[in-house]
Amino acid sequence: MLITAFFTKRFNLISFVYILTVGFVFAVYQSLLNDINEFFKLDGAFSGILITMYFVGSLFAPAVAGEVSDRAGKKVTLIAACSVMVSGIVIVSLARGVAVAGIGILLMGAGGCTFEGLLSAKITDNNPLDAEKFMNFSQVFFCIGAFLGPMLSRSVKFLGGNWQAVMIACFCIITPILVSLFWLPSDKKKLLHAEASLATMRGPGDAPGLVVKPRPDDAPDLSVTPRLSDAPGLVVKPRPDDAPDLSVTTRLSDAPGLVVKPRPDDAPDKAYSLILLKDFRFIAFFLSILMYAGAEGGIGFFISSYYAEADVAVFGELALSLFWAGMIIGRLLSGVFYKHSERVIMLCLVFSTFFSVLIQLSWWPTVVSMTLFFMIGMSLSSIWPLLMAFSTLTFNQYSGTAGGLMVVGGSLGGMLLPALTGFVSNSIGVRRAFIISTFSVVSILVLNCLRRQKSRNRV
Repeated sequence: MLITAFFTKRFNLISFVYILTVGFVFAVYQSLLNDINEFFKLDGAFSGILITMYFVGSLFAPAVAGEVSDRAGKKVTLIAACSVMVSGIVIVSLARGVAVAGIGILLMGAGGCTFEGLLSAKITDNNPLDAEKFMNFSQVFFCIGAFLGPMLSRSVKFLGGNWQAVMIACFCIITPILVSLFWLPSDKKKLLHAEASLATMRGPGDAPGLVVKPRPDDAPDLSVTPRLSDAPGLVVKPRPDDAPDLSVTTRLSDAPGLVVKPRPDDAPDKAYSLILLKDFRFIAFFLSILMYAGAEGGIGFFISSYYAEADVAVFGELALSLFWAGMIIGRLLSGVFYKHSERVIMLCLVFSTFFSVLIQLSWWPTVVSMTLFFMIGMSLSSIWPLLMAFSTLTFNQYSGTAGGLMVVGGSLGGMLLPALTGFVSNSIGVRRAFIISTFSVVSILVLNCLRRQKSRNRV
């Protein structure tokens, strides 16, 4: 009970630690990609396919898990997602053939991306008024994990271990995280909207997750509409002289200023995913995060290959850590300026385009190229957390489903664009193949402008 109470009170901090582990596992895999390629004797094209396997696993799992979490609760889906990630780590560490390793990588991706998407949705649920700030801070921890991942790889190799020994060490670190999930507070989904049939409800007090708070002395005289479905949204009929003092709050936050959006009357009969995918604003978020994941993966997965191509492979892991260190600083700064999130994301898009173009222009001296990768990481840093926050806030009545679909979009981008970068690098080299990431960032800039225009038109 004491442990559960601690997890309830400190959920934001606990969630940040959980997201750190996802970044840690992801970067360990990134740092080992060249070793895995050499072990199985794979060329650049097949290396791209191996990268794709990580994201294939997360293509459908987050969307399904998100919808399940919106109906049944996030705790059970978080436990399942982390279990899948850990099982993938075990399979990869024991693999003796590339097919088995591919299956393990697939499970790592499915579990890790689902785990992160659910945590992001839950953080937004818990902090509706400061979602952008908390999402940025959560992604700072993802980057800390990603910064530490290559350090683990270098340490194990320094002690004489190979890439499989690194994966075993990763398993030993992540397993206690899985065990700790069982102490999360139960959350049989405190839904903003009723899962029970709307037709059988007699008032807001019957809806799961809704609490009606009249003044105590007026409570005996309070009346509500006979059926919730008879009125648009949530309609309460108090005596006229008491109307100004009636407040309806939700258990989600009880925070003044939170706009609660009741589901459309037909929502229980539709998949939430279909509702979201009919809205242009969500489509813009989805395509943007797809392009972002492609840009980040198209650079992050090939930093080691970039230095190997330049005959200074020893600097690859250090440059990757600097890339993630830039992410940490950028997300911290974005968290400080969270009240200006729309401006922050535009600046990130402009600067990441500029620095990604610079890295393609020449074989820079090692110190300069490392600095550029650091600046690219810092410029890209806030795009993912802000897109996640914008999407789950805009569609807060379907936050779990929205978060899951956004992770699916990221998985599609991570699956397609790094693979394309790998194929293209066989012909023109890794440095010039970074043009694919530059194109992706420019696409996000265009989509963001279109989305903002559409949002203004709706007001």
